Amino acid sequence: ISDNTKAQLKLVLGLDQNKKYLIFVGELNANKNQSILIEMMEQLSKTRKDIVLLLVGNGVLLNTYRQLIKDKGLEESVLLLGYRKDIPDLMRVSDIALSSSKREGLPVNLLEAMATGLPLIVSNCRGNRDLVEDGKNGYIAENSAVDEFIVAITRILDDTVLYKQLSQCSLISSEKYSLERVEVKMKEIYSNSF
Repeated sequence: ISDNTKAQLKLVLGLDQNKKYLIFVGELNANKNQSILIEMMEQLSKTRKDIVLLLVGNGVLLNTYRQLIKDKGLEESVLLLGYRKDIPDLMRVSDIALSSSKREGLPVNLLEAMATGLPLIVSNCRGNRDLVEDGKNGYIAENSAVDEFIVAITRILDDTVLYKQLSQCSLISSEKYSLERVEVKMKEIYSNSF
């Protein structure tokens, strides 16, 4: 996505032109574990005022997270966007996609992020691990620790060459999961099983 298009979209979405956006799309629940990302933003916002976390989705922990964000004074750094129909646009204005899940199947949110060309930083669980080649299209936070996320985010955002490499690799990797590819693979599987 061109810088110009990104700037236009930020304008439409009411987002700050000068901020870098991290995005996690997922239900707000214990399994998705967004509390670790809120904790991460508390640490990160002490040294970086240019990074904002977008949490997209509804769920049982919405009010809990809203209170947590308020208590930590993170209203500027963590935005709870609720249920949205403009996820492709939100992905396009974002810089990195995150996942802090404790367990996953095949994370569609990460596939969408890859197809947008976003580097990924994810917790170390099945599903996430399957989509991220550590150091190629993003990083796996081995112990899902706050500091691992911070180190990876900082590394990616502060190195434009690395950012472009990871972004390009995400795009290429996402092609493995395109609908056409999946349909061909499914036909192979079914034709070989009879």
